[in-house]
Amino acid sequence: MASATTWLVIPLHRQTNTGRPAYSSIRIMSENLPTKTGGPDGLTTTPLSFGSFAINTDLRSYALVSVVLVVTVVLSQNLERSAAGRALRALRDSEIAACAVGIDTYRLKVRAFVASAAFAALSGALTAHYSGFITPDMTGFLRNVELATMVVVGGRGSTVGAILGAALLTALPQLLGGLADYEMVVFGLILMGTMIILPDGIVPSLSAKWRGLTAKRGPGVKTSAAPGQETHESVWRLESGK
Repeated sequence: MASATTWLVIPLHRQTNTGRPAYSSIRIMSENLPTKTGGPDGLTTTPLSFGSFAINTDLRSYALVSVVLVVTVVLSQNLERSAAGRALRALRDSEIAACAVGIDTYRLKVRAFVASAAFAALSGALTAHYSGFITPDMTGFLRNVELATMVVVGGRGSTVGAILGAALLTALPQLLGGLADYEMVVFGLILMGTMIILPDGIVPSLSAKWRGLTAKRGPGVKTSAAPGQETHESVWRLESGK
Protein backbone atom coordinates (compact mmCIF):
# COMPACT_ATOMS: atom_id res chain seq x y z
CA MET A 1 0.00 0.00 0.00
CA ALA A 2 2.85 2.38 0.75
CA SER A 3 4.22 1.84 -2.76
CA ALA A 4 0.81 2.55 -4.26
CA THR A 5 0.50 5.70 -2.19
CA THR A 6 3.90 6.87 -3.40
CA TRP A 7 3.21 6.35 -7.10
CA LEU A 8 -0.30 7.76 -7.42
CA VAL A 9 1.01 11.17 -8.38
CA ILE A 10 4.79 10.73 -8.80
CA PRO A 11 6.26 11.30 -12.28
CA LEU A 12 8.13 8.28 -13.61
CA HIS A 13 11.57 9.82 -13.71
CA ARG A 14 13.15 13.08 -12.64
CA GLN A 15 16.73 14.22 -13.07
CA THR A 16 18.75 16.97 -11.50
CA ASN A 17 20.22 19.80 -13.55
CA THR A 18 23.51 17.93 -13.86
CA GLY A 19 21.78 14.94 -15.45
CA ARG A 20 22.42 12.71 -12.43
CA PRO A 21 19.26 10.79 -11.49
CA ALA A 22 17.55 12.20 -8.43
CA TYR A 23 17.66 8.87 -6.59
CA SER A 24 21.48 8.84 -6.95
CA SER A 25 21.72 12.28 -5.32
CA ILE A 26 19.55 11.12 -2.41
CA ARG A 27 21.69 8.02 -1.95
CA ILE A 28 24.95 10.01 -1.95
CA MET A 29 23.55 12.52 0.52
CA SER A 30 22.31 9.81 2.88
CA GLU A 31 25.66 8.01 2.79
CA ASN A 32 27.67 11.16 3.57
CA LEU A 33 25.62 12.47 6.50
CA PRO A 34 26.36 9.84 9.17
CA THR A 35 25.28 12.08 12.04
CA LYS A 36 21.84 12.52 10.50
CA THR A 37 21.22 9.34 8.48
CA GLY A 38 23.62 6.83 9.98
CA GLY A 39 25.70 6.76 6.80
CA PRO A 40 25.99 3.51 4.80
CA ASP A 41 24.98 1.48 7.88
CA GLY A 42 21.62 3.22 8.17
CA LEU A 43 19.76 3.82 11.40
CA THR A 44 17.00 2.38 13.49
CA THR A 45 13.57 3.97 13.82
CA THR A 46 10.85 3.85 16.43
CA PRO A 47 7.17 3.04 15.83
CA LEU A 48 5.01 6.00 14.89
CA SER A 49 2.98 7.32 17.79
CA PHE A 50 0.25 9.88 18.34
CA GLY A 51 0.61 10.93 21.93
CA SER A 52 0.33 7.75 23.99
CA PHE A 53 -1.14 5.75 21.09
CA ALA A 54 1.64 3.88 19.26
CA ILE A 55 1.36 2.24 15.86
CA ASN A 56 3.35 -0.79 17.00
CA THR A 57 1.38 -3.73 15.56
CA ASP A 58 0.80 -4.96 12.03
CA LEU A 59 -2.94 -4.40 12.34
CA ARG A 60 -2.52 -0.77 13.40
CA SER A 61 0.07 -0.19 10.67
CA TYR A 62 -2.20 -1.58 7.96
CA ALA A 63 -5.10 0.48 9.28
CA LEU A 64 -3.04 3.68 9.18
CA VAL A 65 -1.67 2.99 5.70
CA SER A 66 -5.17 2.14 4.45
CA VAL A 67 -6.50 5.46 5.68
CA VAL A 68 -3.60 7.32 4.07
CA LEU A 69 -4.14 5.40 0.84
CA VAL A 70 -7.84 6.27 0.70
CA VAL A 71 -7.11 9.95 1.37
CA THR A 72 -4.42 9.92 -1.31
CA VAL A 73 -6.76 8.32 -3.85
CA VAL A 74 -9.44 10.94 -3.17
CA LEU A 75 -6.93 13.78 -3.53
CA SER A 76 -5.52 12.25 -6.71
CA GLN A 77 -8.94 11.90 -8.30
CA ASN A 78 -9.90 15.45 -7.32
CA LEU A 79 -6.67 16.69 -8.90
CA GLU A 80 -7.37 14.70 -12.05
CA ARG A 81 -10.80 16.33 -12.45
CA SER A 82 -9.63 19.87 -11.65
CA ALA A 83 -8.29 22.55 -14.00
CA ALA A 84 -4.77 21.73 -12.82
CA GLY A 85 -5.35 18.09 -13.75
CA ARG A 86 -6.52 19.04 -17.23
CA ALA A 87 -3.42 21.20 -17.60
CA LEU A 88 -1.22 18.29 -16.54
CA ARG A 89 -2.86 16.00 -19.10
CA ALA A 90 -2.37 18.62 -21.80
CA LEU A 91 1.27 18.94 -20.78
CA ARG A 92 1.69 15.18 -20.86
CA ASP A 93 0.15 14.87 -24.32
CA SER A 94 1.98 17.79 -25.93
CA GLU A 95 4.07 20.45 -24.22
CA ILE A 96 3.97 22.59 -27.35
CA ALA A 97 0.18 22.52 -27.46
CA ALA A 98 0.01 23.29 -23.74
CA CYS A 99 2.25 26.33 -24.22
CA ALA A 100 0.10 27.44 -27.14
CA VAL A 101 -2.99 27.77 -24.91
CA GLY A 102 -1.12 29.76 -22.27
CA ILE A 103 -0.05 27.09 -19.75
CA ASP A 104 3.07 27.95 -17.78
CA THR A 105 4.70 24.55 -18.28
CA TYR A 106 7.74 25.30 -16.12
CA ARG A 107 5.65 26.34 -13.13
CA LEU A 108 3.35 23.37 -13.66
CA LYS A 109 6.30 20.94 -13.73
CA VAL A 110 7.69 22.40 -10.51
CA ARG A 111 4.34 22.10 -8.77
CA ALA A 112 3.93 18.51 -9.96
CA PHE A 113 7.41 17.66 -8.70
CA VAL A 114 6.76 19.24 -5.30
CA ALA A 115 3.44 17.40 -4.94
CA SER A 116 5.14 14.17 -5.94
CA ALA A 117 7.92 14.72 -3.42
CA ALA A 118 5.36 15.30 -0.66
CA PHE A 119 3.61 12.00 -1.37
CA ALA A 120 6.96 10.21 -1.60
CA ALA A 121 8.07 11.70 1.72
CA LEU A 122 4.84 10.59 3.37
CA SER A 123 5.21 7.05 2.06
CA GLY A 124 8.88 6.93 3.05
CA ALA A 125 8.07 8.07 6.58
CA LEU A 126 5.44 5.36 6.94
CA THR A 127 7.85 2.74 5.61
CA ALA A 128 10.62 3.83 7.96
CA HIS A 129 8.43 3.71 11.06
CA TYR A 130 6.97 0.34 10.08
CA SER A 131 10.22 -1.44 9.17
CA GLY A 132 12.16 -0.11 12.16
CA PHE A 133 15.35 0.26 10.12
CA ILE A 134 16.34 2.24 7.02
CA THR A 135 19.49 2.24 4.89
CA PRO A 136 20.64 4.00 1.69
CA ASP A 137 20.08 0.70 -0.13
CA MET A 138 16.34 1.38 0.09
CA THR A 139 16.82 4.22 -2.42
CA GLY A 140 18.97 2.21 -4.83
CA PHE A 141 18.55 1.93 -8.58
CA LEU A 142 16.74 -1.42 -8.57
CA ARG A 143 14.21 -0.19 -6.04
CA ASN A 144 13.41 2.82 -8.21
CA VAL A 145 13.06 0.60 -11.26
CA GLU A 146 10.66 -1.60 -9.32
CA LEU A 147 8.51 1.37 -8.34
CA ALA A 148 8.48 2.69 -11.90
CA THR A 149 7.51 -0.76 -13.18
CA MET A 150 4.52 -0.79 -10.83
CA VAL A 151 3.16 2.32 -12.53
CA VAL A 152 3.90 1.12 -16.08
CA VAL A 153 2.33 -2.30 -15.52
CA GLY A 154 -0.74 -0.95 -13.74
CA GLY A 155 -1.23 1.91 -16.17
CA ARG A 156 0.23 5.39 -16.26
CA GLY A 157 -2.28 8.12 -15.52
CA SER A 158 -4.59 5.69 -13.73
CA THR A 159 -5.10 5.87 -9.98
CA VAL A 160 -6.49 2.33 -9.84
CA GLY A 161 -3.65 1.19 -12.10
CA ALA A 162 -1.01 2.44 -9.66
CA ILE A 163 -2.62 0.50 -6.82
CA LEU A 164 -3.05 -2.63 -8.93
CA GLY A 165 0.52 -2.48 -10.21
CA ALA A 166 1.91 -2.11 -6.68
CA ALA A 167 -0.20 -5.02 -5.40
CA LEU A 168 0.71 -7.23 -8.37
CA LEU A 169 4.47 -6.66 -8.24
CA THR A 170 4.46 -7.12 -4.47
CA ALA A 171 2.48 -10.38 -4.56
CA LEU A 172 4.07 -12.04 -7.60
CA PRO A 173 7.51 -12.71 -6.05
CA GLN A 174 5.77 -14.31 -3.06
CA LEU A 175 3.63 -16.52 -5.30
CA LEU A 176 6.62 -17.55 -7.40
CA GLY A 177 8.85 -18.30 -4.41
CA GLY A 178 8.54 -22.05 -4.91
CA LEU A 179 10.19 -21.91 -8.34
CA ALA A 180 13.66 -21.43 -6.78
CA ASP A 181 16.20 -20.53 -9.49
CA TYR A 182 13.52 -19.86 -12.09
CA GLU A 183 11.63 -17.29 -10.02
CA MET A 184 13.12 -14.18 -11.66
CA VAL A 185 12.87 -15.72 -15.15
CA VAL A 186 9.17 -16.42 -14.78
CA PHE A 187 8.65 -13.04 -13.14
CA GLY A 188 10.31 -11.28 -16.10
CA LEU A 189 8.30 -13.30 -18.64
CA ILE A 190 5.05 -12.36 -16.91
CA LEU A 191 5.97 -8.67 -17.02
CA MET A 192 7.04 -8.88 -20.67
CA GLY A 193 3.83 -10.67 -21.63
CA THR A 194 1.74 -8.12 -19.79
CA MET A 195 3.40 -5.20 -21.57
CA ILE A 196 3.11 -6.88 -24.98
CA ILE A 197 -0.56 -7.80 -24.61
CA LEU A 198 -1.53 -4.68 -22.63
CA PRO A 199 0.93 -1.98 -23.80
CA ASP A 200 -0.85 0.89 -22.03
CA GLY A 201 -0.94 -0.96 -18.73
CA ILE A 202 -3.49 -3.32 -17.26
CA VAL A 203 -6.22 -0.88 -16.24
CA PRO A 204 -6.18 1.50 -19.28
CA SER A 205 -5.92 -1.37 -21.76
CA LEU A 206 -8.72 -3.40 -20.19
CA SER A 207 -10.88 -0.28 -19.87
CA ALA A 208 -10.39 0.51 -23.57
CA LYS A 209 -11.24 -3.07 -24.55
CA TRP A 210 -14.34 -3.01 -22.37
CA ARG A 211 -15.52 0.28 -23.87
CA GLY A 212 -14.94 -1.14 -27.32
CA LEU A 213 -17.10 -4.18 -26.53
CA THR A 214 -19.94 -2.27 -24.91
CA ALA A 215 -20.06 0.81 -27.14
CA LYS A 216 -22.91 1.00 -29.61
CA ARG A 217 -21.25 1.50 -32.94
CA GLY A 218 -23.28 3.47 -35.41
CA PRO A 219 -22.79 3.24 -39.19
CA GLY A 220 -19.57 4.87 -40.25
CA VAL A 221 -18.58 5.80 -36.69
CA LYS A 222 -15.06 4.94 -35.63
CA THR A 223 -14.58 4.16 -31.95
CA SER A 224 -10.78 4.26 -31.94
CA ALA A 225 -9.06 7.58 -31.33
CA ALA A 226 -6.92 8.98 -34.09
CA PRO A 227 -3.29 9.88 -33.33
CA GLY A 228 -3.19 13.15 -31.43
CA GLN A 229 -6.90 13.15 -30.70
CA GLU A 230 -6.34 12.86 -26.94
CA THR A 231 -4.01 15.84 -27.04
CA HIS A 232 -6.55 18.03 -28.85
CA GLU A 233 -9.31 16.89 -26.51
CA SER A 234 -7.26 17.79 -23.42
CA VAL A 235 -6.43 21.22 -24.80
CA TRP A 236 -10.04 21.84 -25.84
CA ARG A 237 -11.29 20.92 -22.38
CA LEU A 238 -8.69 23.18 -20.81
CA GLU A 239 -9.77 26.13 -22.94
CA SER A 240 -13.48 25.53 -22.44
CA GLY A 241 -13.21 24.71 -18.73
CA LYS A 242 -15.06 21.42 -19.11
